[in-house]
Amino acid sequence: MIGDVPDEMLSSEQEEALRRATVVLLDRFFADICHLEAGGDFGDTDMVEYLPARFASKYDHLFAKEFLICVATVAGKLVSPLHSMLACVGEELALHALVTEAEGILEARDAGVDLADFLELATEDADYELLFSMAWDGIEDSHTGRDMRVANLAFDDWFRPFRETDPVHPYVESDFSSFS
Repeated sequence: MIGDVPDEMLSSEQEEALRRATVVLLDRFFADICHLEAGGDFGDTDMVEYLPARFASKYDHLFAKEFLICVATVAGKLVSPLHSMLACVGEELALHALVTEAEGILEARDAGVDLADFLELATEDADYELLFSMAWDGIEDSHTGRDMRVANLAFDDWFRPFRETDPVHPYVESDFSSFS
């Protein structure tokens, strides 16, 4: 499980919805990678629906592969018997995408939809949510952002680890991703 989430917090329906969301998103995102490899536009992908719109001009093929890796990494952490922290903003965004998809699955089944408490306990903090609001555009480089102690919200820092003790997947390490 992830972060400070108690093992018994999620109902079996919610756990199943998160597993189903993993399969759905990974299938869609693999298709997105193929679309991008064929010269397609990122704006035509399913992935773009789960990401902060204000950074759309920065999303490219490499980013798509790195984000897909984060989704797979977070999915593994969700089913692990060990408690692991999310390692970077990319993983927080991946969990946000999984929860959004899972809530849609639960809503379609008329089941308990709200996973907000789970998301709050699973993420480092709510800073990543600022990325989705145009009102907070530039927060990562501002005095306000420094006063709020926001971390790794600049686009180039999304895959940078929060802590040395919680490494990111090797594929998203900036030293290695340029080899692809």
